[in-house]
Amino acid sequence: MIDYTVDTLVTDIKTTASVPAAQPRFDPAGIIKIMTRILQSKIVPMIMSCQEEFFVAYQDYTIVQGNIIGYPIPKDAVGMKVRSVVLVNQASLTNLTALPRLSIEQISGYYFGQTVPFGFYIQNNNVILWPVNQTTPANTIRLYYLKRTNVLTSSQNCGQVESIAGNILTLSNVPSTWANGTILNAIDNEPGFNTIASNREITNISGNDVTLDDVTDIEEDFWMALEGYSPIAQVPVELQQLLVQGTALEILKSLGNTEGYQKLEIEYKDLTKFCKDAMTPRSDGNPKKAISAGNGLAEWCGFQWKS
Repeated sequence: MIDYTVDTLVTDIKTTASVPAAQPRFDPAGIIKIMTRILQSKIVPMIMSCQEEFFVAYQDYTIVQGNIIGYPIPKDAVGMKVRSVVLVNQASLTNLTALPRLSIEQISGYYFGQTVPFGFYIQNNNVILWPVNQTTPANTIRLYYLKRTNVLTSSQNCGQVESIAGNILTLSNVPSTWANGTILNAIDNEPGFNTIASNREITNISGNDVTLDDVTDIEEDFWMALEGYSPIAQVPVELQQLLVQGTALEILKSLGNTEGYQKLEIEYKDLTKFCKDAMTPRSDGNPKKAISAGNGLAEWCGFQWKS
């Protein structure tokens, strides 16, 4: 089994940046913190710029007629923004209807006799359907958003699932900081390292056996980590080396190694281009995609082609 954990990447980073063994600033924990910063400030934005639907997740809410408070944007949404808002009708086959975003000016115009389409507006960090009294409780509102990658942590702070019996997970390691009430998430150990399960509470610990309130979707070899953390960088495998080089550049700059920094910077730029080319398009047989204005079938005739 290939080891994709950050611990392996830390070793690569030390070699790439020639980190002195006696340099306390760059112990494994310190390097992992730098890795997280590079991941979330450089690698993830670069991936998002490809506009190829990486990190897309969704949250469903049951519609409450007359809800003027709205439906919260998920806390792990990048930039606290939604990608799209749709109605889900599951009366038979699942049907999705995209809703247009309305401005405050459009909503205020409703009271002066203007025709306002059914849609949504955003107030602070909530999505509010409009008009609120015309929503159908039988439907579900689905918020699509770009999910923030988890904070990186050493595998020593996590446990890998060795076996499952009922609600009891036998793990390779149980950190001493875990206790009853600790909230965990499960990370797939295979590419693309998705967060498979969230908000799972520990109800009992006995040796390496951890009992959870719910083990749905959790499988053997998955990593269990504190909620919001991951022992694996949640990006395509090809970008993990880019993460190594980006972190090494930060260390070289901090050490004042100008020559080493300049040499690695050239490699980093070349690798960045390769990674972008490797990710775009995600379907090589279909290099173009149709993009509507976001209002579903009503806008389909106005689509444009994007290369």
